[in-house]
Amino acid sequence: MNRDDPTTIASYGLAIAAALRSYDIDPVPVFSNIGLTIEHVYSPTMRMTVGQVAKLYEACIDLTGDEHFSLRTVKHLS
Repeated sequence: MNRDDPTTIASYGLAIAAALRSYDIDPVPVFSNIGLTIEHVYSPTMRMTVGQVAKLYEACIDLTGDEHFSLRTVKHLS
């Protein structure tokens, strides 16, 4: 990760993982394909680049066929 890349908290990925599970999709390989681990998103100090989040959403949309996947992620935020 380049220090100049915009980031967000990695725990945001927990909502994405939960949304994937709601489609009966294992999030582990999805995260792994973009260079993240599930353990990464459980850490309150870790960050994800905006680019990683975009790639993650692209993969989720491809896997679920739901072009509104990112909107459905919101209900998994806590």
